Amino acid sequence: MEASLADLKQRLAEIDDLQRTQLLLEWDTEVWMPPSGESSRAAHLTTLETIVHERQIDDRIGELLDDVEPYAASLPGDADDACLIRAARRLWEKKRRIPTDLAAEIAGAQVESYQAWVKAREEENFAGFRPSLERMLELQRRWIECFVPYDDPYDVVLDNFEEGTKTEDVRRIFAALQPEITALVAEHANEADEDEFLRGPFAIA
Repeated sequence: MEASLADLKQRLAEIDDLQRTQLLLEWDTEVWMPPSGESSRAAHLTTLETIVHERQIDDRIGELLDDVEPYAASLPGDADDACLIRAARRLWEKKRRIPTDLAAEIAGAQVESYQAWVKAREEENFAGFRPSLERMLELQRRWIECFVPYDDPYDVVLDNFEEGTKTEDVRRIFAALQPEITALVAEHANEADEDEFLRGPFAIA
């Protein structure tokens, strides 16, 4: 069991290293990359996502999880190893529902659509961004369909950010907040210096 747990942790650590490289490239895409680098960067992230996804869905990870889950069951639910094994199982099962080609295509399309959005914003030309937006929506729909059945398509999206949260939960929260938020916006919408608090002066603590 100890060898299996060590092997699992090593594999997950390598995946994390690759994902941090993806994040660095994504940051650079938005901060330093010249517009002419769009195609190359899309190719870079497509390749990286292919590698990451194949590692995430590797059969060997499933075998290692099977080996270590009896150990996890013997631990308190909030123990580090128990949480790691539980999260790894959830992610492995989730990623295996998504074809690698789709995951890679989304990674590349995100770069291209972001650059299209930047250009459209500068030119105040939504029509120029519309094809990229439509492509991303279509890819998102294909990704969501990997998780049928579901109560609401947005449940699949929410689960990436708040595990187990349902669309109906969010609707209920915003239904309670909407009256007060609407009143607050109406009260302050016409104030000329609504950003004054951002401009200082500020006291030195």
